[in-house]
Amino acid sequence: MPRLLRKNVSFALLPLLLLAAAPALSKWRGPFFQFSFGNQDPEYAYLMNSLSVLNLYAPWHRDHPGTTLQTLGAVLARVEHPTLSRAELNRAVVLAPERTLWRYGVVLTAICGLLMGWSAASVARSLRGPGALRLASLFLTVPFLSTEAWSYVGRFTPELPVLALATLVCAAALLTDSRRALLWLGVGFGLCMATKINGMPLLLFPVALALSRRKGLVRFFAIAAAAALAGMAPLFLRWKESVAYLLAVPLRVGFGRGNSDHVMSPLEWAGGIVTRAVEDPVMVIGLAAGAVLAELARREWRRRGDWRKLERETLLGLTGFLVVLGQVVMVGGMGHRHYLLPGFPPAALEVVLLVRVASRRWPRRAGQLASGAALLSTLGALVALGALLCSRPPRGPAQAASRLAIDEAVKSARCRLVPVAPSNTEVFAIAWGENFTNNRFVQTLEDAYPGQAFYDASKKGFLGFGQRPAANAADFNAGGPICLLGTAGDLALARFPLLLKTAAGDALYRYR
Repeated sequence: MPRLLRKNVSFALLPLLLLAAAPALSKWRGPFFQFSFGNQDPEYAYLMNSLSVLNLYAPWHRDHPGTTLQTLGAVLARVEHPTLSRAELNRAVVLAPERTLWRYGVVLTAICGLLMGWSAASVARSLRGPGALRLASLFLTVPFLSTEAWSYVGRFTPELPVLALATLVCAAALLTDSRRALLWLGVGFGLCMATKINGMPLLLFPVALALSRRKGLVRFFAIAAAAALAGMAPLFLRWKESVAYLLAVPLRVGFGRGNSDHVMSPLEWAGGIVTRAVEDPVMVIGLAAGAVLAELARREWRRRGDWRKLERETLLGLTGFLVVLGQVVMVGGMGHRHYLLPGFPPAALEVVLLVRVASRRWPRRAGQLASGAALLSTLGALVALGALLCSRPPRGPAQAASRLAIDEAVKSARCRLVPVAPSNTEVFAIAWGENFTNNRFVQTLEDAYPGQAFYDASKKGFLGFGQRPAANAADFNAGGPICLLGTAGDLALARFPLLLKTAAGDALYRYR
């Protein structure tokens, strides 16, 4: 084992580092149910659709499509509760959603860390020569120069899996064995498409490699299609709706801004591209390194007269630049930089290839160049983690203190507490997630939380699960003091007397 660790230090250390960071990041982020900060989205939707898969329903939530994550959640639920019936398992999950999501997030982080570490070990074997292991460490740490990559550690969302699968695709592109390269390129790209389709620009890697070798493209597409279909298998029962959605997404300009039908002007799109290109350090580094590699590729192309005669690493550098550029252009119409994550590993690959170019120019300093770059990248990644954790106070302790203060205020007011839709409560978060299952688990929630209701300010009434009228609405209207637990700044609740507002974004109002 010590020898294995020495040879594959990247493989051994990254999962440990990510798992070590997960508790601190969870405390910093706060509970998953915190609606005020958007923490419930998309975890609770994925959690409830994992139950759909477990109960042999097609997932209703297919936006990314994210099916691999939902299938993993179903498997983990069954592994955690092997002896329970489906009904008992459903109840166990909805009664402890925070604990369940925490466990799922840790397992997902471990899986992604292992996949990225294994990919880095593959990069070290592919590069060989002086400093290969240090270059693999550089490849592994460059994506984590961004706080955006760290922010998804410990979460049950598609972002970290897509980052890991993009890492696999880039590592596979370096393999000299064309059969193995196409196999892992197909598997990585196919599963990436089943997880989140914004990794589409990664397709340029296998296409460029296959065309340069004049073979293998059909084999790649067959493998990728098989992997994607396997990853999206639970969606087969709703294949018409799923295909229609996936075909519509590229045509929806502005998708991801909350209004997927908004048509952006060319000027808006250009502004979005510029913003995406400069707002994240990894993409800035990737575009800068890629521009240098593209110029070197242009010179070699002119010298050789045929792009298919380019040196393999030169072709990879040019392709990596096009992938990063394609990611920026595609995401130009989207509203958040987390859509850039699939472009992080190609940016890291460009940095590695640029160091290789410098090493060939100054061969006596090859080891020093690799060591210096790897050290700077590692320190930069740790600084990014520290900057994220220090960017604001952790929300976890604030939410715990808020809940204690609310409990005391409710006791003093001697009122019945009813959460508002929306509110920072576990029960509302699970109800919100259930809405993404087409109300398949309303009965499960009603059995698990008997008599539960929510106040809907827009309808000025009390609703139950599934946004249906509360079965016990008459009890709420019959009299007796009622307090509403909502979120601070909710203008729809401004007509009620405010009893308490907390730093966690909670607000307690007197309804009657």
